Amino acid sequence: MPDLSSEPSLQQLRYQARDLQRAVRRGDQDALAEVAGRHPAGRPDGAAAAAFPLSAAQLVVARRYDFPSWARLRRYVEVVERYSRFPERMTVGGPENPADEFLRLACLYYEDDQPERWAQAHRVLLDHPEISHLSVAAAAAAADLPRLAAHLAADPGAASRPGGPFRCEPLFYLAYTRRDPAIGEAAVLGAARMLLQARSLLGLGADPGIRDQRFDSTPLGWARYSARSSSSRCSSRSPPRRNLDHPAAG
Repeated sequence: MPDLSSEPSLQQLRYQARDLQRAVRRGDQDALAEVAGRHPAGRPDGAAAAAFPLSAAQLVVARRYDFPSWARLRRYVEVVERYSRFPERMTVGGPENPADEFLRLACLYYEDDQPERWAQAHRVLLDHPEISHLSVAAAAAAADLPRLAAHLAADPGAASRPGGPFRCEPLFYLAYTRRDPAIGEAAVLGAARMLLQARSLLGLGADPGIRDQRFDSTPLGWARYSARSSSSRCSSRSPPRRNLDHPAAG
C-alpha cells in the first residue's frame, strides 16, 4: 500500500482518480486488478468497465491510502492543508516588512529559539512602533491591546484568520511571543496583557482548543508557560504539560 505524502494535495488525488478511471475504461489490466482488490463491487467487466464512474475511481484511490471513503480522505487533506506549518520555508521580512520580521524573531521557533532572537525582535519593535498598525498578528504579538481591538472592530473575522510569516491565527502569535528577558518584571506584566488579549480574542471567535501539532498544547497553555518562564527568568524550552494547558485549567 503506498504512503500518502506528508503534504498531500487534493488536486493531485483528483488527478489520480481521473487517471484510474481512464485506465479502467481502456481495459488496463493493472487498473482493473486494483479495482478488483479495493472496490466492494469487484472487478468491472465489459460495459461496467467502459462506463466506470469517477466516484468509483475516487473510492479506490481513497482505499489505496487506507481511507474508507473519498470524503474521509478529502477531509483529512483539508485539515492537513489548513493546519500544517513550515517555519523553515517562511520568507524573512526584512526592512521592507518590519511586521513580519518582528513576528519571525519574536515567536517560538523550534530550530533556533534563543534569547538573541527575542532581543532582536525587541529592537525591531522599538525601531518600528508602528508595526502593530500593520496587521492583527503583529498587534497580538506586540501585546498592543488597543490596536488589536481596533483591528478586530474593523474586521472581526481576523480573529480566526491565519496570517503573518508563520501563517498562524492571532491567538497563536499572542501565545508564542518570546519576550526579551532583560525587561525583567515587565515580562510578567506583558504575560498578563497576553492573557487579557486572549480573552478578548476568544470573545471574537478565535478557537481556544486548537492544538500545537508538536507538543499538543493549546494557545493558552503556551501563554501560561510563557508567563511562568518569564516571571522566573527561566530559559527552559520544555513544553507545557497537557494536564496544565487546557483553557479550563487554573
